[in-house]
Amino acid sequence: MLADIPFSSIDRGHLEELITRGVRENRRLDYKLALELEPREKMVEFLQDVVAMANADGGIIICGIDEGEGEDRGVATALPGMVGNVDGLSNLIDQITSDQIDEPVSVLHRDIQLGDSRFAYLVRVAASPLAPHMVANIKTSSARFYARANTSNQPMTARQIKETALRHGSAVERAAERIRERVAVLRHAATNRKTWNDEDDSPAQAILHVVPLFPDARGWNYADSAVAERLKRVLPFGYSQQHSGELAFTQHGAFERSLHRHTGFLRDGSLEFQQYDFVQVGVGQTGPVVVASSLENDIAAALESARKLSLDGHLPAPLLIQLHLSRVENTRLQYMPRGSAMVPVLAEPEVATEAFVLTDWSEENRVLRDLLDHLWQAWGAPSCGHFEDNGELMRFSVNGTRVIPAPVQRE
Repeated sequence: MLADIPFSSIDRGHLEELITRGVRENRRLDYKLALELEPREKMVEFLQDVVAMANADGGIIICGIDEGEGEDRGVATALPGMVGNVDGLSNLIDQITSDQIDEPVSVLHRDIQLGDSRFAYLVRVAASPLAPHMVANIKTSSARFYARANTSNQPMTARQIKETALRHGSAVERAAERIRERVAVLRHAATNRKTWNDEDDSPAQAILHVVPLFPDARGWNYADSAVAERLKRVLPFGYSQQHSGELAFTQHGAFERSLHRHTGFLRDGSLEFQQYDFVQVGVGQTGPVVVASSLENDIAAALESARKLSLDGHLPAPLLIQLHLSRVENTRLQYMPRGSAMVPVLAEPEVATEAFVLTDWSEENRVLRDLLDHLWQAWGAPSCGHFEDNGELMRFSVNGTRVIPAPVQRE
């Protein structure tokens, strides 16, 4: 199915295969001969398509593909493509999906060039944890709440609106419960390790989870060699370079791991980052410390890996993100790698941030900041002090000097 292919990997061959196989539209697949956003009525129709998929199971809209008539209505028959200003179309979609849908939904979109200045255009919509959504800020006499049903969009009844809200609320709770289960497993596994002072007890560990609210039914398709190779490129938590480049398989999933840390691709489609030994004890320090900048860099790098997996179609938004620290009692949070400024000693053995829902990767910096604010607040500080005025996280080298990173190349 097209939904199983990473969004950035879909090409002309995949679209032509729909025609060869005579694939019919369905609940998660919609064909359009053209993508028209003017006049206003056409824009409303497109927004209804987006809202209908976000309120149901998500899906993909393929523009520039023709379908049959009569009994073949809804069957892909040709790929004539479209002509026009691709950049202008892309910018307009960004604008109207942000401004004209209440609340914004997660939408990925891109063109596929077909030659002779013609192109097809793909729009992928994620099922939304904030559903039901409606078309907003546009005067229209038609219904504003829609859900995708078979091959068409149907106005939602009051009952459907209530049921949709309950369904998506349950998805958040299921994801939160999954995180609780995995944290308990990892804490139990830690009991056989030693603490920083070599006592027979569970050592400190940091655990970051990124869990899809509506994962693919198959989770990670490890048997697909292309998927396995893609997962191998994700670094273990806290590593700046590849460790082994191999996946270890268990009943829980596939793991790229080293002695002290791992990245796990759990069978339900979740992403798990874990590392031991992030609490440091050194000369001149007054007891064990958590170096804030080091842990922050690791968390930011992990979220960047998750973002790239999402853009490749392997980790569908919306996502629930939460950080857990264990065995951190009697530690201080040190602001800089070699700095002396520290907040008070932490009395509690565990730190758990709130679980944040990320509906679109344009919210990445906002979620990261909320996560780190909660981290600092556990030690009594009002907020994380390592953000630039533009919202970007500051980076520090191991000797405490500021690092000015190169601009991130967004995929």
